[in-house]
Amino acid sequence: MGTEDRRRWLARRLAAADGFVSGAVLAEELGVSRVAVWKQVRRLRAEGYAVDTSDDGYRLRIRPDGLLPEEVRFGLDTRAFGQSVEGHRITASTNSVARAAAEDGAPHGHLVLAEEQTQGRGRRGRTWVSPPGGLWFSLVLREGLAVAELPLLSGAVGVAVADALARLGVAARIRWPNDILVGERKCGGILLELAGEAEALTYAVVGIGLDVNVRPADAEPALAGSTTSLAEAVGRPVDRRRLLQELLVQLERWCGAVRTAPGAVLAAWRARDALAGRWVRVVQGDTAVEGEALGIGDEGGLRLKLPDGRVVSRWSGDVVLVETARPPSA
Repeated sequence: MGTEDRRRWLARRLAAADGFVSGAVLAEELGVSRVAVWKQVRRLRAEGYAVDTSDDGYRLRIRPDGLLPEEVRFGLDTRAFGQSVEGHRITASTNSVARAAAEDGAPHGHLVLAEEQTQGRGRRGRTWVSPPGGLWFSLVLREGLAVAELPLLSGAVGVAVADALARLGVAARIRWPNDILVGERKCGGILLELAGEAEALTYAVVGIGLDVNVRPADAEPALAGSTTSLAEAVGRPVDRRRLLQELLVQLERWCGAVRTAPGAVLAAWRARDALAGRWVRVVQGDTAVEGEALGIGDEGGLRLKLPDGRVVSRWSGDVVLVETARPPSA
């Protein structure tokens, strides 16, 4: 077992313990000296872990709001989501790191999270402001990937986020295809990326960004009218670790339901739809179409009733509300 493996083993061992574990016991279990155990404890502390020391040995203290791997796994009630974790203080993009991990064989449910992203990405390559204080993470999905089911996956992820936020007392809605709204302001987004051939997908990466205890407008004042944070919504700082754990539970539930209960996913998505009944413009590249949003279609597309009465579906694009453009007869 190498030095890095010993340190990861020690973190897991202390997280699973009920109280202090003596240095002698740890040294025996690791097959090293007590001095070597002490050196690994020092390295864990350097990484940010809170390790208490007493005459009884060592104890890992799980920090409120802590997002280090063993802190996230501690008490996490999932089968796969988040059971394999890699955490970064700062990275360019958790989706990029997750894709590399997937290529190296990372398992289903592997979690990549960061305190800060320098090149966070939204849809169509847009920059996502990702300073410390938010939740920026990505999951590798390998199970249940069928091409016909993928249009529902984004909706399932949105429902999972909304359900997790409901436990905070936040009533969130989904603005097709991938924005999370509180009221009329955005507090999060979803980025889904796929790998493999059209008929043989090898994995998907689901990226989620949530403005938890950070306001995007602090970094970009122009966003003040269109964005919010969860702390602003509930009037207090939010424990990000507990929220992340609830998100992982709900994500595992709803992503699994894409295959086992697609009707339930559609019903839940439609119940949280922020656009139904509103006049919108859907922009796709250089083209745009306007109409009344009729809700989510059976296969996950946005249904629109055009001014001439025709009903069409759109599978991608950017949505802009244009309520004042509604024809008087509509």
